[in-house]
Amino acid sequence: MNNILVVDDDRLIREAAGKVLRDAGHRVFLAAGADECLQVLQKEDIDVALIDIFMPVKSGFDAVPEIKAIDENVVIIIITSHASVETAISAIRVGAYDYLKKPFHEDELLHSVNMALDRSALLHDNTALIESLTKRVSELELFKEVSTAISSMFEMKSLLEKIMKITTDTIGAEACSVLLLDKETGDLTFEVALGEKGEEVKEFRIKPGQGIAGWVLSNGEATIVNSVKKDKRFYQGPDKKTGFTTRSIIAAPLYDKDEIIGVIEVINKLGDKDFDDRDRATLITMCGQIAVALKNVQLISDLDDLFMGTIRALSSAVDAKSPWTAGHSERVTKYAVLLGEGMGLSREDIKSLEFAGILHDIGKIATNESILDKPDKLTDDEYRAIKRHPVRGAELMKHIKHLDHLIPIVRHHHEHFNGRGYPDNLERENIPLLARILAVADTFDAMKADRPYRKGRDMKFIVEEFRRSSGTQFDPRVIDVLLSLIEKGKHNNIDHIDLTGIATYYVEQEA
Repeated sequence: MNNILVVDDDRLIREAAGKVLRDAGHRVFLAAGADECLQVLQKEDIDVALIDIFMPVKSGFDAVPEIKAIDENVVIIIITSHASVETAISAIRVGAYDYLKKPFHEDELLHSVNMALDRSALLHDNTALIESLTKRVSELELFKEVSTAISSMFEMKSLLEKIMKITTDTIGAEACSVLLLDKETGDLTFEVALGEKGEEVKEFRIKPGQGIAGWVLSNGEATIVNSVKKDKRFYQGPDKKTGFTTRSIIAAPLYDKDEIIGVIEVINKLGDKDFDDRDRATLITMCGQIAVALKNVQLISDLDDLFMGTIRALSSAVDAKSPWTAGHSERVTKYAVLLGEGMGLSREDIKSLEFAGILHDIGKIATNESILDKPDKLTDDEYRAIKRHPVRGAELMKHIKHLDHLIPIVRHHHEHFNGRGYPDNLERENIPLLARILAVADTFDAMKADRPYRKGRDMKFIVEEFRRSSGTQFDPRVIDVLLSLIEKGKHNNIDHIDLTGIATYYVEQEA
């Protein structure tokens, strides 16, 4: 049952409207004035409020902001006996959804209320989605903090390479490799292989029982083979591919509790010596550390995927508000990452760009779709509403501790290099570098994409605009990288320049 509030100082109109709505199955509340209306809102969860403009003490227009302050999801219908275009515009500007002219027919009232209820349901769905995703992100926050601390020290490839180097140095061997179990196929794949031909062996997949590593996988035991030519288990495929000569091997299983997750091989004892039981014991000891590191790195990867998936879902809720913005955040992210890589940024900064790109327009969740989809020039009020989204986005992100470092990037991705942007009129190096990169990425996508008010621009136009705006709207260093990427794409016949994400809504130039 929906809750409808009717506010009118005319008792007959108030009660007549209430009866029609009750007969239609709604729960109805009546109020004779704005103050009484606010009292009802403090106690009841109202879906739609019909409010008269001209009332004693306080008008309906004056009451709308106070209603929204109590519950921003209340959908408001202004009712008036003096309807005009100016009245309709004024009603919408203060936050009303629709207006009815008195006297209204029963079917007009019900139609308007039903449309408002559809709007109310959408608002509540959006709110529930944000709350659900925010809660999910918060639940991941503790895990993410732990994983971030670990990942600063443990990145899979570099970590395993370090462990392998320690192992080969300690045991005194020529090469080393780690094969991980692919749970879907049951095969072993080369994760890290040190030595001159290490990269070439990664294309091989070892089946259970195949070769010495496959034997270890099937039997769960470590083994020493000091003459592989005399051992029937030896698989020659990698040697034939790489030209490497394997003479001797120690291989041992990597256990996570009672489950084998991979196999480690140490190859060719230095000095033409044989591996011995001491070498075998050393390797088994190393296996425990390697298995723990692998599990930690896998946990980090899984949490990264889950966290990023949650962030992408939150971003998609924004992009889905308008068919014109579908995929916008993903494209901006890809362009920003390409620009960051072109500028030689660190892995941490690239990761921050990725998150900030996905979230840069999150503040638009509160922007009316009619503004986002408007085919005509925006009014001053509509443009101001658009300009509020960086601040709204920054405020939303304050509730997620792990995203604190991204807030300045999201807040300032519409600042201009010359200080004439928004929201804080920052200029030059006072604008965070990652925000300057994101601004270029955002604008690139905005110019290339179709919008309700224009078709997407061609590359010639885009290049000319960026050259013109270099040093005024945009950081010249970022523009230089962008233009070099475009030129590189041109030479390689990449007509669309697969940068995938450089855009700030181009309203500055075309609103």
